[in-house]
Amino acid sequence: MSYTHFHLHNASFHLDLQITYIAIHILQIALLVRFLSAKQAFSFAQMVKIYIFYVMCPRAIP
Repeated sequence: MSYTHFHLHNASFHLDLQITYIAIHILQIALLVRFLSAKQAFSFAQMVKIYIFYVMCPRAIP
């Protein structure tokens, strides 16, 4: 296995981890939002904004 091949494999693995990490947090946010706004409807646009914010700044996730 060449270094380049290994490096590419490693990068894609890291990307998978990042996506999984984000997805888990999106799920947590969605559950939290549903819990907090049980009486008031939470708009889809707000969910998208939160999603984009967390994707753009993964370091902001606690």
